[in-house]
Amino acid sequence: MTQSSLMPGVVTGDAYKALVDAAKSGGYALPAVNVTGTNTINAVMEAAAKANSDIIIQLSNTGGQFYAGRGLEDAFNAKVIGSVAAAQHAHLLAEHYRAFEYQVDPEDGTPYKKQYDPRAYLRLAEEGIVERLLEACDDLGSKGRSIASA
Repeated sequence: MTQSSLMPGVVTGDAYKALVDAAKSGGYALPAVNVTGTNTINAVMEAAAKANSDIIIQLSNTGGQFYAGRGLEDAFNAKVIGSVAAAQHAHLLAEHYRAFEYQVDPEDGTPYKKQYDPRAYLRLAEEGIVERLLEACDDLGSKGRSIASA
């Protein structure tokens, strides 16, 4: 698999091997982030787009269960369903993520909705995650080395 044929999104098998091989041969590491919901997945994808870096999104069993919601009675099933739902979320958005309009005013960073909108605080948390992942991409040497085609 060539570097230009790897598409953004969920990669498995040979595509994942190509991703890891590219990092190994390029002498850099890939950040990996445990996510718990759409806001953390979105922050990871935003950081990947801004850094032009591949970033591994991972879920623990309980992270998958949290993603599905604690209301599901079968804990094992919730872990599986939540993890699959998270992967589908990431895969669906990854291809288009760079084209998204953010929900904040680019001039001053305020939400387009009223100031009391709780999403403003979620956005601050996302920005913190993005900032830290950009730093991690720099530290690991992966910034600007994505093998996913735009």
